[in-house]
Amino acid sequence: MPKLDALCGAFLVVMACKDNPSGQVKAREDSDLAEAQAAVSTVVSEAAQALAAASAARPRTPNDERLGLAAMPENYLQTSDVKSTKKAGPHPSLQLVSLTVSNTSHFSVRDLRGEITWTDARGAGLGSATFSLRGSIAAGETKTFSAQAGSLASPGVVEGVAAQSSVSFTQVNILN
Repeated sequence: MPKLDALCGAFLVVMACKDNPSGQVKAREDSDLAEAQAAVSTVVSEAAQALAAASAARPRTPNDERLGLAAMPENYLQTSDVKSTKKAGPHPSLQLVSLTVSNTSHFSVRDLRGEITWTDARGAGLGSATFSLRGSIAAGETKTFSAQAGSLASPGVVEGVAAQSSVSFTQVNILN
């Protein structure tokens, strides 16, 4: 802050000298202006260095991962082998019946909740349904959940013929 005070003082001297147009005052004004510009340059440089230091990457802690897992579980929980029933007929429909989840975090999780969204061949959304998974998945484990085994509940049914689906998690309970 002392440099900022000096900068403000130099600026005031420059402004006061504007009222007196003599050559001596002009020289003093030019000198004060150069000094003020140098002070501003120094302050800006120091601020840039402080900002760079504050935003530098720091080692991630286990607590960072815990917070990330709670806030954005899809960064740590990957799904595969998503299966839906596909009822044909005049009103084709879809319902989630199983999926496999890989837990890439360092924490065990349980009681996952999420949403599956189906899209047609053109990429248009057909609809979505919520689901919940019973049981836990240890850190680093991959586990399959299914309606048949009673570990997956997804009561929602969406009408249409899907070309693909996407799964997102909305809730996760972290065990350790």
